[in-house]
Amino acid sequence: MRREIGSRAPIVSMPPMLAYQAVRVLGWMVGDVINTSDEVSGLMQEKLYVQSPPLGSTRLSDWVRASREEIGRRYASELQRRLNRESDYQ
Repeated sequence: MRREIGSRAPIVSMPPMLAYQAVRVLGWMVGDVINTSDEVSGLMQEKLYVQSPPLGSTRLSDWVRASREEIGRRYASELQRRLNRESDYQ
């Protein structure tokens, strides 16, 4: 994905709870909740996926290729989206 969109952002490995604390600070900066501690725990326990076949037909790689000009260009607040379900993602 990084290569496909031409990102030069570094990928940094760190302990999960340190990453969670960093994301909490980032969330505070943008006024959003980016990840919860339960989500981090679920990721570490490999619980945030299912074994069933996908319901959609679009491959992630195809979507990334088609959307590469838009990916990462603006921030969409999931918290704001949940508070206002009438509006589209901006």
